[in-house]
Amino acid sequence: MARRPQVRTGTPGGCLFNGCLTVLVLLLTAAFGGLVWLETQPARAEDRARQDLRANVATHRERLGEAAANGSLPDGEIAEVFRPAKPAGGFVGATRQGGVVTVVAELVGQGQAAGIPFPTSRWVTGCYAFEVPPPDSGHSRPSLRDLPPEACGARATTPPAPGRPDQAGAGGKPFAKVLTRGAGDTPPGRSAHLSGMLVVTDDRCVAVRTHAGAVPTAVAWGHGWSVREEDGEAAVYGPKGGLYVREGDRVGLDGAASERFAGRPCADGTVFEAHDEQAGS
Repeated sequence: MARRPQVRTGTPGGCLFNGCLTVLVLLLTAAFGGLVWLETQPARAEDRARQDLRANVATHRERLGEAAANGSLPDGEIAEVFRPAKPAGGFVGATRQGGVVTVVAELVGQGQAAGIPFPTSRWVTGCYAFEVPPPDSGHSRPSLRDLPPEACGARATTPPAPGRPDQAGAGGKPFAKVLTRGAGDTPPGRSAHLSGMLVVTDDRCVAVRTHAGAVPTAVAWGHGWSVREEDGEAAVYGPKGGLYVREGDRVGLDGAASERFAGRPCADGTVFEAHDEQAGS
């Protein structure tokens, strides 16, 4: 009886008969797939970030509509809806015309794609205009427009409606920012007094300059207080809608120093938190 030919292990013929070639093909396929997976991580992360951004925009749109449902939408309440979330700045500004409130805000979306050895994270931002219809329209759900990124820049304001030339707002000055407490926040005591001139800083923050050359002190107002831009100047209004003080006027405030606004725009330095009740408010 004839003997079967012997093939030594380690030779090409041995690999073929012992399955080595199959294993090698599988290893190469797995390695190629792994490279493709790693190469596409950034794209997957960005796709997820954009999905998250769209969901974030929809959520804030609904929250803004809920805030406007009672017929009043002060800037402080808008700022509470659009809080900053790095790298997005949140509330940029608002304009009011014919009962329509147009709110500009920058929002962020985050995506992450699992990977080896490290996951890939991605953040994307978008700039949007939310137009809230008048209270007597019977509708509170804001309409939505995409804006170019520069509209949410550091000194940007609410852009005009489509079809009008771009402009910075009344007097060509960006809209001023204002810090306000939330509806449930405990007001401060009256342990301190701040007096000086109401100013708007280079960062468009409402503040008080105590004397010439002094660094302005940022002011945080009570819930329902707001700031508007009128004739190119900032005007602060009390919670009942009455004018309290204009940019350039002397002001005296009772309240206390505060740290509760740390991390929010205009709160980089000392913040003076004004008591809810101020003379003339």
